[in-house]
Amino acid sequence: MTGFDAALLAGGRSTRMGRDKALLECGGRPLWIVQAAKLAALGPRRLLIASRTEQRLDLESVREVSPGETVFVADPPGDEDGPLGAITRCLRLVSGPLLVLAVDMPAMTAGFMRERLLSRVSEGRSRVFRGPHGFEALAAVYGRSALPFFEAALAGRHLALQPVLGQITDAGLCEVEPFHDADEALFANVNTPEEAVRLARGPLLP
Repeated sequence: MTGFDAALLAGGRSTRMGRDKALLECGGRPLWIVQAAKLAALGPRRLLIASRTEQRLDLESVREVSPGETVFVADPPGDEDGPLGAITRCLRLVSGPLLVLAVDMPAMTAGFMRERLLSRVSEGRSRVFRGPHGFEALAAVYGRSALPFFEAALAGRHLALQPVLGQITDAGLCEVEPFHDADEALFANVNTPEEAVRLARGPLLP
């Protein structure tokens, strides 16, 4: 697919980890840079970095891996609306499909996103995978038709992503594919200090 934007969700509070996941070391680089490089390799029109202002992520660092336009999308001060709020704010800024990737999903590859998400999504629709624990909302493509559902959930402070994905799917606006057993590891999150130690040994898949 051409003509899409990409968003890296880097602003999580990382309460279980006890430190900022975006700044974890991954093969000698901050994890958010590693993830940004994967998205940039896919050729988006713009790379959106959703983050908290106090994180002070360095724009010059991301330019080393993403020479195209990069936009930081700040979380509102003190607003705890999680990934649903970040996706909503990013969707407001785009006119076409939005590829979303969470910063704490380090095994996800550019190849998988290209072949299994971007190349298979239909015009105007969203595309997500579903596994044993529900929709994999944080490595997905969202069409602009999903924005009203996100806006309504955010306005009502219904911040869980699973119900919103269910609504978009029930409306016929989302393609849902079960992932294969071999794909499950790609969607794994880094959540604990022990996992962070393993992550630092990198490098991960390109």
